Amino acid sequence: MSKSMKPIRVFIASPGGLEKERKAFHDVIDEYNKHEANPRNIHFYPIGSEIAPGGRGRSQDKINEELKKCDYMVLVLHDRWGSSPNPPGEGIYSSGTEEEYYLALKCCRSNTMQDVVVFFKKIASKKIANPDSQLQKVLKFKEGFQINKNMSYKEFNNPKSFEDLMRRHLAIWLQFAEQEQQADSKADQAVPKQTISISLAPEELKLIEKAKQYADEGKLLEAEEHFARAIVKGHNPTAFNQYGLFLKRVGRLSQALVMCERVLELAKLVNDEEWNAIAYGNLGLVYRTRGDLDKAEEMHLKSLEIDEKLDRLEGVAADYGNLGIVYRTRCDLNKAEAMHLKSIKICEQNDLQEIMASQYGNLGIVYRTRGNLKKAEEMFLKSLEIHEKLGKLGGMAADYSNMGLIYRTRGNLKKAEEMFLKSLEIHEKLG
Repeated sequence: MSKSMKPIRVFIASPGGLEKERKAFHDVIDEYNKHEANPRNIHFYPIGSEIAPGGRGRSQDKINEELKKCDYMVLVLHDRWGSSPNPPGEGIYSSGTEEEYYLALKCCRSNTMQDVVVFFKKIASKKIANPDSQLQKVLKFKEGFQINKNMSYKEFNNPKSFEDLMRRHLAIWLQFAEQEQQADSKADQAVPKQTISISLAPEELKLIEKAKQYADEGKLLEAEEHFARAIVKGHNPTAFNQYGLFLKRVGRLSQALVMCERVLELAKLVNDEEWNAIAYGNLGLVYRTRGDLDKAEEMHLKSLEIDEKLDRLEGVAADYGNLGIVYRTRCDLNKAEAMHLKSIKICEQNDLQEIMASQYGNLGIVYRTRGNLKKAEEMFLKSLEIHEKLGKLGGMAADYSNMGLIYRTRGNLKKAEEMFLKSLEIHEKLG
């Protein structure tokens, strides 16, 4: 293998009883390297607990150290949960596989790992009807994925169908690795200006619309496959922007940054100021989610400067709102209030109803944080009124939840319960 190849380490975590799948994991990566990845100067390394070095100390700690060096983790479960890696009565995890999973999630949150994917091997219904203690733990773990749309898993029947799922993920990871390589290269070498198209081709538009539909349905693998296909030419900022927003939504912030930075690069190549503003704004959202408030503020201020120059009032209103959230997160409530009020004024003058509803909600949070519950309630009611008029169910759910917090703080638990139940009903309707 060439030393210049980009290495990607993929860790497999599974309890006993899945030896065939573990072999298939290694086999499919070897095959994919040979036919797809290596010709593109990328190499996937399959990593598992069996490679952990020997020696003194808890063996799980050594496995964990290898896991922390990986870019991706694949968790595979069937009807066994595994055993605790600790002596009886010690440790918080009931199996080594569980410990590896939560460590991988921690790595993803700290942006040292790209993603965790979860596969369940299908279980006979007769066994599910009478589960033993091991299977009960697997089923309880699986319930969490069925509740949360942003937590995705896939099921398979046998090693062959497991290999097919692995190939689909490897294709996405390969596409993303190529985008990272392109982002690392100099902009003037990346894409000739004449090849960049600001408007989407019909086939790209169909891919993105289908991807967004899959994302809303909780079919995250299918969504990502379509987003990856939409950016394959590497020349359209809309495709990269939508993919970046999806990645932010599912918490894959390092990858979202790569997509947003690609949008910025393409916008600068064709000197499109509006796309520059959009890219800076979305970069601000990603940095804020990562907790880097200084960088978030810098990005939102850059977006605001461009939007004001273009007289792009919808963008200006959004920029002020985003800055308000940054300042509120810093506990600078006076500055946060000023930003949200500026945004609301622009919205009122230009009939920007949806942004205005969001700003009333954000302002309500500022007043609630100050302890001004009467003013906070007034803002949440204004937000709710607009969201109801626009039919924005997600916004309505947030408003009802915020109202519930107001009533709970006042001690009106019956009214609080009513609001929370309304919010829950909407969330269940949205799925």
